[in-house]
Amino acid sequence: MSDKFFCPRGPGGNSPFAAPFNGEADWREDGTCSYCGSLNPDLLFAQIEKGAELGPTDKSYKIYVRLVDHQVRGAGKFYFQHLSDEQQVRFVELYNAHQLKIGMPGHFYTLPFFMTLKPPSAP
Repeated sequence: MSDKFFCPRGPGGNSPFAAPFNGEADWREDGTCSYCGSLNPDLLFAQIEKGAELGPTDKSYKIYVRLVDHQVRGAGKFYFQHLSDEQQVRFVELYNAHQLKIGMPGHFYTLPFFMTLKPPSAP
């Protein structure tokens, strides 16, 4: 997991840590981004498949993940900016199929920035 990449939460984002950081990061051994600490998207999906609970927040860009049998125990954070377009589609599909275990109160307070609710059908 040591391939270099540019963290989407780096320069140009809303972070006070952006300068002089050029945005280059890598995935640490525990599966987190060396810049922002987000879980790797592949790790997120693996944890979802194992039944990890997603903790809703009031932010459209972040969730907490109660990790299952992983070297980083307890809660991890995930920043949605790390998802590719294809991974965003996959996340929406899992959401629509009720395959996401969302913690109290059982729904997102604020939907992820790439999601919208479908209006109810007319009778």
